[in-house]
This record gives sequence, C-alpha cells and structure tokens, in this order.
Amino acid sequence: MKEIHKNKITDHTRSEFLVYDPVSFTGGSKVAMSHIIEECPNSRPIIITCDPDSWKSTYKIISIYLPKRLQRASSGLPFYGKQLLLGIQLSIIFLRYFRIKKIAVISGPAVDISALLLSQLFRKYAIQLIQGPISRSKIALLGLSMSRRIFYLASCQQNITDLIQHKSESDIANIHQKSAIFTNGLPQHQWPTPTLNINADDIRIDCKDQDNTNSLPSSTSSRVFWAASLLKWKGIDILEKAINCHLKNTDIQAKICYIKPQNTALDCHPVPQNNNQISVWENPNNLDEIRSQCNIFVSTSQHEPFGLSILEAMAARLCPVIPKDGAYWDMQLTHGVNCFKYTPNDPQSLARILWLLSRHTFCITSTGQRAQDIASQYKAKDTYRAIVQALSEASFGNTPPKLNPRTKG
Repeated sequence: MKEIHKNKITDHTRSEFLVYDPVSFTGGSKVAMSHIIEECPNSRPIIITCDPDSWKSTYKIISIYLPKRLQRASSGLPFYGKQLLLGIQLSIIFLRYFRIKKIAVISGPAVDISALLLSQLFRKYAIQLIQGPISRSKIALLGLSMSRRIFYLASCQQNITDLIQHKSESDIANIHQKSAIFTNGLPQHQWPTPTLNINADDIRIDCKDQDNTNSLPSSTSSRVFWAASLLKWKGIDILEKAINCHLKNTDIQAKICYIKPQNTALDCHPVPQNNNQISVWENPNNLDEIRSQCNIFVSTSQHEPFGLSILEAMAARLCPVIPKDGAYWDMQLTHGVNCFKYTPNDPQSLARILWLLSRHTFCITSTGQRAQDIASQYKAKDTYRAIVQALSEASFGNTPPKLNPRTKG
C-alpha cells in the first residue's frame, strides 16, 4: 500500500470523500467518476486504487497492492483471498481517514464488496455506481444491501431487478428507495474538439434511404475513428475485418486508439497492426486531436452499457456508426438521421455502411451535426447532479434525499 501525493492539497474547507477503484486497468467507469469529481464544487477526492496511472495528477492517490494472480480472480477461493487482502489494506486506510464519512464505489457491488462491508464497520456512507452488468450472486446482493445510495445506468435496471427478485418485499422496497437511474455526460470544459474540415452550416440531408443517394456528391475523405480497450467484447476485430477483407485498397482510412488491459481474466484481442489503411496508437495523450482529424466513429462493442466513447464522438460531430444490438445508443439514435447502424458482429454489414458513407460525405456531415445536437443534451452538470448532491451532502446516519420519481429505480 503506497500513498502518492500527486498534488498536495492544504485547503481544509474542501469537501472530502474517498473513491474506491480495485480494477487494474482503465475503463469507462473511471472516466465517468472523473467527470463526476469535476462537477463536485471544491471537492477533495482521495482515490484508493490498484491503477494509479488512470487518475489525474491533481488527485490524492493511495495505491493498493494486489499480486497479478489475484488481480484476475473473479470467483472461488482466489476471489475471497483477493477481497481479504483488499479488506486489510482498506481497514488501515479507513482508520487513517476515519473522519471522512463518504466513499464512492464504482466497479459493481461484487467487485467492491470489501469496501461496502467495511463501510458499515467504519460508519461510512457508501455510494454505489453501477455502470455495467453485475453477477447474479449472493455477494452482489449483499453489496447492494450494504450500499447507502445506488446509482445505475438504465441498461443495468433489468440486471438489478433479476438479482433482487427473490428478496422479501421490504428488502426490495428498501433497495428501490435508495436507488436512482443516472446517465453519463461530458464536462463543458472538457468538451471534445469538433472534427476538422466539416462546415457546421452544411445542408442537413436525410440519408435514411441509402439506395437513393446517387445524386449526392462523392468524396474520397472518409476517416474512421475507433477508441476502446482490446477486451474481446469491444470487437476491434470486426472493424479490422471490415477494412482488411471488404474495403481493402479503398480510400477509407481508420485511426485506432486502444487500451491494452493488464492482469484481467477477460478475453482480449491481439494488438491491431498498422498498414496502409489502418493507423494504430496505444492509449495516446492526444486522443482528442486524433479524433478531431476523423469524420466517422465506429463502435463495435457488444451491448455497450452506455458508450462514453460514442457520446464523445457525437459531441465532436463525428458520424456515429453503431451496431443494431438494442444497447443504449441503438435505442436513442435513428438510422439515417443521427447515426448509421449495421448488423452486429458482421464485418460485411459494417463495410457496406462505410463504403456508402465514403461515397456520400454530405451524409457524414449532416448526420454528424445531428448527432452533435443530441450530445449537447448530455452535459455532466445535469446528468450527474444527483450523484454530486449525494457526495456533497451524505453522512452516515442521515436519510437519503428523496429521489425524483422519474429517476427512481
């Protein structure tokens, strides 16, 4: 266990809270929590993490240790050994920061179980964020019960309902009372740079009918952007096959920015290879600049719980190309109006969409502009307001603020 003073803060008037992050690689949950912190006025977060490099240098970081073998543990005795080791370190940290009564746990009720159990012992107000699927296990159910507040993405609602269905009516009512749906958003001061070489005043063309776009001007300026981890369910191989097998020797160029997960039990794809149509970067510092040089964003993720990278691309005025898989953005966006959709896990279907867009960049421009209009509704100051309020006001023993019925779980 190592404390890293990336930036010493001496203003004791600031609001303090802990953030618990036991996952050893970068992901959307950490990005979302960083956005939430940005919206907390005068916040003084202390990040307890296995992955200090994923957090901003302005935060106070406490690095916790896990051997590589235990980092991968997700069930059985290794999982309990992992939680025991984490619990020992957390106990020391909680004793040292006993006066801090708030903790945000961001990885799911089973993954965060050590922090949730100890929050009861040390009388800390635990705020659980659920941003992806959770296991149907007694550990996850216990974690939900231990949380003082629960905020979850809409895509996780059925998952939670299935998990708690066998609890008593009073237990289910209690979980619903302290739960609320939230949506991710982007901080205004970190708004993505708009794509280059696209005039915001271009005519907005209805591109729903792909077979009747022959009258539109053609162009050879299609630049595809992809950004995610190499986890298998993120599907980078779909884009690679679409370009290397179905769009080979065309003028379509792709820029791929990837994160290579470390010490995970989940399956990963190999690192993509550079060629004359594909350029590859590993976790680049200038991702915003690279994205702004593109005009199409491709998502190949399978059933993405939210899709922050899609929202960021929309905010940058890129034309979203997403799978028709029933995930969040599939439900929110309309094919041919503010996105284009392809058959999930089908490189040929994706290639057909990219080929049509490469011939008719007016569709790219108009669709990207409409997508940006949608993204403008996802401002972090609005989407995270209830979570910010909980972090700012929570203290052990008080009654959770009454939830807005429209966001009640």
